Amino acid sequence: MTSNSEARLIVLDDEPAAIEIIRSALEPRPIQVVGFTNPILGLERIACDRPELVLVDMSMPELNGLEVLQRITQDTPGTEVIVITADYSTETAVRAIQMGASDCWTKPLNLERLRDRVDIWLDDRQKAQQRLALDLELARAYDFQGIVGRSPLLMEMFTRMRRIAAHFQTVLIIGDTGTGKELVANTLHKLSPRSARPLVVCNCAALVDTIVESELFGYVKGSFTGAVEDRAGLIDTADKGTLFLDEVGELPLATQAKLLRVLQNRELRRVGATQSHHVDVHIIAATNRNLRRMVELGTFREDLYYRLAMLEIRVPSLSERREDLPLLFRYFLEKYAKEYGKPGLVLTRRAELLLTRHGWPAIFANSNT
Repeated sequence: MTSNSEARLIVLDDEPAAIEIIRSALEPRPIQVVGFTNPILGLERIACDRPELVLVDMSMPELNGLEVLQRITQDTPGTEVIVITADYSTETAVRAIQMGASDCWTKPLNLERLRDRVDIWLDDRQKAQQRLALDLELARAYDFQGIVGRSPLLMEMFTRMRRIAAHFQTVLIIGDTGTGKELVANTLHKLSPRSARPLVVCNCAALVDTIVESELFGYVKGSFTGAVEDRAGLIDTADKGTLFLDEVGELPLATQAKLLRVLQNRELRRVGATQSHHVDVHIIAATNRNLRRMVELGTFREDLYYRLAMLEIRVPSLSERREDLPLLFRYFLEKYAKEYGKPGLVLTRRAELLLTRHGWPAIFANSNT
């Protein structure tokens, strides 16, 4: 649902006089009353404008009020619907409310009741807009290089990142899948003295074992079938800059040994080459796996682990920083509202409640081996 500068009430009633009475009763309040005697045209307008409040007459020739109510709650669930009827019954009122109506009123309308309800709604709307503006301001204020949050765990991580960025040669980032490890890596590089040089990204999990060494270390002409010319690897490409090894736990043991040599001696030998050459590269590694456990099982080199983990950053999961959820809601709503041209996009109360109650489980647990 969008929150426009002008409040809007849409009335669906096959009697033009009833629409005009409602419009006159609400003057001079800051609300635009738009009426439709044809419910099909009214539904088209509701789907387009996504208004906050709709009054629906129960008895209309083309569609009855319950059919209209069902369409509105399905297509624009954030819209509040009040059903009005000349033939009131408890059974009808209960059914309408069960289907999503906020209330059921009898005809002729009690105009004082209508005014009071609209005044309360306008006041709530103004307060909601103020809260939205404050939330957006907070989201911007607590945006650290694209990482949004103000929870103690995240503040601690930000502080550690600032301290590490100016001095690291190797950093290990650990965290569940989807927690933002690549964002952390990008931020470390941007804050480092090497920010003007490239940040080269290598997704280790996507590299086939047979080509992982040639991708990382490069190769010389004739070293294998298809090697028709010398080619630099990702490590050479990142020379004087930073290499980000995402999912480093997926590297084969043989490749781990060669990577360790690069870290220890700053020397790199391409596949098929007889001599090594010097490289100056800082390495940020990330994993969602438990590398300590992998060391115990013999699937990850202990010496490489301690070399990478000289400095370590743990990225907390959403389930550990639930207080950041409102900021994240506002941040992404503003981002995608701009991207899709929907200014003032907001969450319905139901949607926000469902998101807040969600457990946000990890996709992969850190205990994975």
